[in-house]
Amino acid sequence: MPELTRKSALAGRAPMRAGGCEIIPWDGIAACLVTSRTPIDLSGAIRISPGELLYLEDGADPDALRLRIAQGVEGTVLVQDITAALAFIVVQAPDPLDFLGLGALDIESAATARLADLRVTLVRRGTALLLVAERPAAAYLWEWLKHRLDIAAAATPAQSR
Repeated sequence: MPELTRKSALAGRAPMRAGGCEIIPWDGIAACLVTSRTPIDLSGAIRISPGELLYLEDGADPDALRLRIAQGVEGTVLVQDITAALAFIVVQAPDPLDFLGLGALDIESAATARLADLRVTLVRRGTALLLVAERPAAAYLWEWLKHRLDIAAAATPAQSR
């Protein structure tokens, strides 16, 4: 059976900037899904459902990360490398939530929202947001974000572009 490629879902796409906002395809993140029948706590993980945590780490080897998590969590857990199943995009803007049309949403560390009719996990990274989407939706989400850049550019006075 052929192995799922680990090549980025957005390979070949360059960062784009307009109107003081930027979208950046992000490589080099390892992603693991941690599943358990009993409640678990994993520092730095994003709870996506009662029995599931998403753990992301920049620059990590996915296989080594999977083993490190499995060894560091008490109890019986299933740790799966799902890096190749996801796409990652960083949004940098004066107010990234406003740029995405989610201005009323308050994100302390992470949340799941609907963008462009897609389920996307938003992870706060300083003043930027990391968008995590399923791989098949990557190209569509990228095009939607490019449209949001066009809107931001049109709303920006010419002298500050």
